[in-house]
Amino acid sequence: MSYDHAKPVYHFKPKYEVSIGDDTVKEGGTLKFKVELDKVAKEDIYIFYKTHDGTAKAGSDYKAEYGVVKIEKGTKSDYITIKTIEDKTYEPTENMYVKIWEHHKNVDVKDGTGEGTIKDDDKPKEYKLSIKDDAGKEGEKLKFKVELDHKADKDITVWYKTEDGTAKHGHDYKGEYGKVVIKAGTDHTYIDVKTIDDHKKEATEFFKVKIWEHYDNVKPGDYEAIGKIYDNGKDYDWD
Repeated sequence: MSYDHAKPVYHFKPKYEVSIGDDTVKEGGTLKFKVELDKVAKEDIYIFYKTHDGTAKAGSDYKAEYGVVKIEKGTKSDYITIKTIEDKTYEPTENMYVKIWEHHKNVDVKDGTGEGTIKDDDKPKEYKLSIKDDAGKEGEKLKFKVELDHKADKDITVWYKTEDGTAKHGHDYKGEYGKVVIKAGTDHTYIDVKTIDDHKKEATEFFKVKIWEHYDNVKPGDYEAIGKIYDNGKDYDWD
């Protein structure tokens, strides 16, 4: 607004809205986040930003940044670039964020968070899984080794169940269904099944332990084990 007779003249600067876009790249590529005003700038506009972890972690999945992007007078956008880190380990798709944390006084933030999606370009590691037989005397615990052909790079869950043979659940052994976890960095774990001492003389009996579900990247192997139960030689039936 202006007045005659040499009175002060007031100039109202234009106000802008700023938004930051999303981007997606393969591991090792560079994310480009577009920072855009709603109109062409009539002056240089400075927008400050910093990165934040999502499922992707700074230092292992991407290079953390904080800084400033300049939208020059006569333009309305510029880019923030974030370098992602290549590794040889298969990972699911991960994400991180770039957030506006300070800006020019004549700028309002319309969308202050950009999401960066990092897609892995490595093939998922595959494992061959097997379960080993075991044997023991009545009353002992049988331990069935569940084994991979190489060490796991992440926890692998394996579901199992028991099945009667000549040995019967509740009479000769305690039937089970459940899951075990092969921890990252290891290649095996154990399924424990308790046998029952019935104090009767019996022939050797058996039951089965079967793998019925497992982690996606496990190839078919030996999914069935035999548990043999030997009589302990004690006969407590006196007729």
